[in-house]
Amino acid sequence: MTIILFLGVGLMGVGFLLRGRQAHIPMAAGMAVFGGFWVMQVPHYLEIDDMFNAVFCGLALPFYLFLAIQCLMSWKWKEDLRTLRWMAGTSALAGGIYFGILQSDVLSEGLIRLVTDMSTGILDGAGRAEGARGAVRGREYIHCHGLHRYPGHGHVRRGRDVHPDR
Repeated sequence: MTIILFLGVGLMGVGFLLRGRQAHIPMAAGMAVFGGFWVMQVPHYLEIDDMFNAVFCGLALPFYLFLAIQCLMSWKWKEDLRTLRWMAGTSALAGGIYFGILQSDVLSEGLIRLVTDMSTGILDGAGRAEGARGAVRGREYIHCHGLHRYPGHGHVRRGRDVHPDR
């Protein structure tokens, strides 16, 4: 699925960078592929009983297909809609940054640790860290969008809920 994700993001980025009518086809293809990536995430969210994300991932395909059709219509009518270019550019930029970091264990692990330490520091300052520490069992288990990290064990596991003590 990673190939599909980065193919969609890459095509939208190429379409954003190109000028004139030639930009419409890669933008349309990228939007369709990107929407397809999101709809493929629905079974995962249904499996973990996350209906909110399942619904929004399911709605991503019709949304991005609508944008893809608009790109194709703009190509046919020889128009250059700045809003479509903006949608493709922001999706490519945000998706490239987010998923690029997510695919890098070094970057994602560092950011997870940074945010966890900052959050605990803020809660310490507010006198509420004990409740937070109890919720994450003293930072033994950190969950961040599909990444499961176990501090002190030096590894990140993707895609399933496992614990080193079991």
